[in-house]
Amino acid sequence: MRILVIFLLVCSHFVSAQRVDTVRFTSGQNRLVGWLYRPGGVPSKPQPVVLILHSATYGRHDYSLYLDLARELNRMGIAVFSYDRRGNGLSSAKAANTSYTDLAKDGLAALRAVKALPGINTQCVGLYGISQGCWIAAIMNTLDSKASQFTILVSGSTESPSQQMDFAARYHLQAKGVASSSIDSAIRVRNAVDDFYRGKLPYKQAATLRKQVETRKWFADAIVFKLDSVSDSGWKRDMDFTPAPYFRKFVTPTLVLYGEYDEWVNTQKGLKDWPSWQLPRLSLHSIPGANHLMLVGRDENPARPVVAGRYHQLIRAWVAGLACRQ
Repeated sequence: MRILVIFLLVCSHFVSAQRVDTVRFTSGQNRLVGWLYRPGGVPSKPQPVVLILHSATYGRHDYSLYLDLARELNRMGIAVFSYDRRGNGLSSAKAANTSYTDLAKDGLAALRAVKALPGINTQCVGLYGISQGCWIAAIMNTLDSKASQFTILVSGSTESPSQQMDFAARYHLQAKGVASSSIDSAIRVRNAVDDFYRGKLPYKQAATLRKQVETRKWFADAIVFKLDSVSDSGWKRDMDFTPAPYFRKFVTPTLVLYGEYDEWVNTQKGLKDWPSWQLPRLSLHSIPGANHLMLVGRDENPARPVVAGRYHQLIRAWVAGLACRQ
């Protein structure tokens, strides 16, 4: 049995109406660092807490959308825990060859660390996953279904990573006005590279197909990964991960949100898949005008990012009705 060691930094600091505590914890042999954002003032009773599970791109605790969630939930008397994922920020663990299950175990270690802190309502603990973080939350729930009492899933693909990248490539190429025939070529090359990693296509054949399109203007938007002749990459391990069997296991209250302009996830499929699984306590919504990161508009990197107001409204209303908060 693993021994969880928690190190609390002696000093806490305050940011406006927030109290922020630094928490050091371990997951197996890995040392991770997180930050607990609490509402300011002296709480009258133990506080619920939400653990943030990262998107693939944003592994640091202080990504703007994570801090935005902390502010919103702190106003409702709910604490938020955000940590640096392996290989990011102050977390010393290496990210190389880390599987989704490894990340889920890190998440469970984070939950144990948070539950051991004073002033936390251990019977009202939630998971918040965005993008890849939705898969991590689902694996965590499979490993320990009693670890949390509610879940918020934002922009989570119900397809495999390989299928998700096919969708994203097609979406980005169409947005750039690339001809349908060229888009079809891009997807064929993407599939050839994936088949190499699956062991279905010789390296030379996949490399030749890739080289034929490398100079095309649209190539950078086609999301065609590099070829590794050793064929031992994390993509080989993860690309056919199937999230649906994990998502189907949620029995606690689950809020699922998608953005209308999601450029990375096939939201139409997600909006069909979730109801078909007949989960007992599911709330499912599509947010008009929001993109993958719940920002307003189609631009992935706007000069002045604005979080969709409907995203805030839905989370506040849903969290307010949770039985464990009453």
